[in-house]
Amino acid sequence: REATTRLITAAAAMDPAAVGRVLDERFATASFESVVDDWLLCALDEVGLAWADGRITVAGEHLVAHAVLRRLAAAFDAAASRPGGPRVLVGLPSAVHHELGIFAFAVALRRLGVDVVYLGPDLPADAWRSALDAHDARCAVLAVPRKQDAKAAREVVAALRSADPAVTVLVGGGRQEDLTDPDVVHLGHDVV
Repeated sequence: REATTRLITAAAAMDPAAVGRVLDERFATASFESVVDDWLLCALDEVGLAWADGRITVAGEHLVAHAVLRRLAAAFDAAASRPGGPRVLVGLPSAVHHELGIFAFAVALRRLGVDVVYLGPDLPADAWRSALDAHDARCAVLAVPRKQDAKAAREVVAALRSADPAVTVLVGGGRQEDLTDPDVVHLGHDVV
């Protein structure tokens, strides 16, 4: 709780050094996965609430988000991928930009040695199909962070299934239950 309060205070002050200190201190306390599941995702929810109730500005929220994104990118690059192992596409459907949770999941997969192709946010259904063809992936993971993201996620699932009916599609995110396709595997809400 104290670290989350300091993060919000740093965001309100738009102090990038203080934001960085809080994040670096937290990531130094435990494994990547534990910090993400036990603190980071909840802290980011609190940052969003602080923005919604006016305690921080959009600039402060973005400062935190981009500091987290830089740390996730560094962790992704530092993780050992295993070329030739299982290849998994990971990303977000069209018009979906809340990528910190799915990117943290991609980092956790890569830390397990999975050959992750991280596609990023805002990827149209036809681009998912192209990525599936280009990478010969057997599995795709996407997220549905908000209710309004479910329609685009369904389009991705349909595009993937039309390209390869045998592809395994997994979904995470706060509104993953909005995808009711029985062939979609729901991941739950923890990165682990």
